[in-house]
Amino acid sequence: MAERLPPQIQNQLALLQQAQQRLDMLTARKLELERELRETEFAISELEKVNEDAVVYKIVGGLLVQTDRNKLLEELKERKDSLETRLKLLQRQEERARQQVNELREKLKQSLSERGYQVS
Repeated sequence: MAERLPPQIQNQLALLQQAQQRLDMLTARKLELERELRETEFAISELEKVNEDAVVYKIVGGLLVQTDRNKLLEELKERKDSLETRLKLLQRQEERARQQVNELREKLKQSLSERGYQVS
């Protein structure tokens, strides 16, 4: 017959699971921002190769709209700066969340060991 975990252990386990879910969410969001940043950097690189008087387009909603190359380049550079700032913030949040998961995991292991459960 399986032994039921004490409420304190169940609570610690729930906290660990919540922290791990938050870390997973932050990691997924960071990967998404990194992808957006790479795409933006690629767009900037390609746009810089185009003559200043070339006809360029951007997507607005579901439409392809003609726009000024320099204006679009400036918009992309601002977007890149914004993405880099958001990415740095997200990286700090992810690191704090990772530390919290590790701390909670260690506390849970210690609590289990103190109650005679085998922990690996």
